[in-house]
Amino acid sequence: MVGSVNDSFVNTREEIDKLRNYVNDIFSDIQNVIKANNDIVDSISELSASSEEVASTTNASLETSTAILDKVTTFSKSIQDMFILVEQLREVVR
Repeated sequence: MVGSVNDSFVNTREEIDKLRNYVNDIFSDIQNVIKANNDIVDSISELSASSEEVASTTNASLETSTAILDKVTTFSKSIQDMFILVEQLREVVR
């Protein structure tokens, strides 16, 4: 009977050791998931910052392009007006 009780305690200790190993494995897996989650959050933050920079640059480029277009349009109008004046001058010279 003492041998049977001793075997039972040994078996219980072995099962507790297995359970402890499973808990340690799960704990390790949870730490890996937390690290991966933190890496994902960091990557999303970096992507967000990059997107803001791209948007800012795009807005600045749009403003510059609009200003250039306005200047080219004004220049084109001036050239057209000059052409009309040159034609009028040519008529006068004839």
